[in-house]
Amino acid sequence: MRSMARVLTGAAVALGIIGGVPTIAPAQGPAAAGPLKLSEHVTVVLQGQPGAQSNVGIVVGSKGALVIDSGLGPRNGAILANVARQLAPGRATLHVAATHFHPEHMMGESGFPASAIILRSKGQQEDIDATGAAEGRGVVALFKGMPNRAADMEGAIYRTPDVTFAGDALIDLGGTRVRLMELGPAHTRGDIGFFIEGDGVVFTGDVAMSTPIGINSARFTAAPTSTRVWLASLERLMELKPRHVVPSHGPLGDASMIDKHRVFMTAVRDRVSALKKQRHTADQIASTVTTELAAKYQVPEKIVADAARLFYEELP
Repeated sequence: MRSMARVLTGAAVALGIIGGVPTIAPAQGPAAAGPLKLSEHVTVVLQGQPGAQSNVGIVVGSKGALVIDSGLGPRNGAILANVARQLAPGRATLHVAATHFHPEHMMGESGFPASAIILRSKGQQEDIDATGAAEGRGVVALFKGMPNRAADMEGAIYRTPDVTFAGDALIDLGGTRVRLMELGPAHTRGDIGFFIEGDGVVFTGDVAMSTPIGINSARFTAAPTSTRVWLASLERLMELKPRHVVPSHGPLGDASMIDKHRVFMTAVRDRVSALKKQRHTADQIASTVTTELAAKYQVPEKIVADAARLFYEELP
């Protein structure tokens, strides 16, 4: 394992091509059979398409390709690896990274060729180590116990990363640069966003989706959710002014998807702050904020209540 320099340049490495995979064609709608050509350098394998249990990104430059989220287990990982090799130039370095450590985002690594370069943030490795995920505990045990996931989890492992990095990093794929942005602790300690410079595409993981915030218990992350960090990360993502937003799950969108989260969390923070100054209890505040904001922002009541309790704990 080696630490990552601030800029990683994709070197040309020959990769074998496994035949029998149909030609990639741009998707024509939500139910289209093929991956979606989102921009000049970015293709998305939409959740539910072969190999993808989340929205998977494939970014291609002249010297390398990056797969963002590798699927669930070796069978799905191999499908996505084949898609990437079709899209990438004939002699290209294949990089694999994840928005966070949960199985459907990272455990497809085990289906990628040994020559693929596995990138992992130190925060993601902390999540794996602290939750016992590599030993089959926590979120891995949860997935293995799901009837519709157990078969995909057979043979699934976390590969030893080839490159680790702390904070932000930049990958140069040859004329196409991808900025890796540390966004956690939010959904997990190791949340990473990916911004493809020039294409205006950002992959937000579970930090910004069509439905706001998924707060995890300690079994599923190394560090508790920080509402302060989460809100700051949403503001940081908005500063990118993306034209396309690709969340981990659900429909793709534009910058308004991120802003919806930012506006909602700001409203919760401000209301909790005001009520706490009036010496309301955590339970009272959670109830009041849920009543006032759940319907207004079309957010499930439990999420509103959880967010209110987190802000209560963090605010003075």
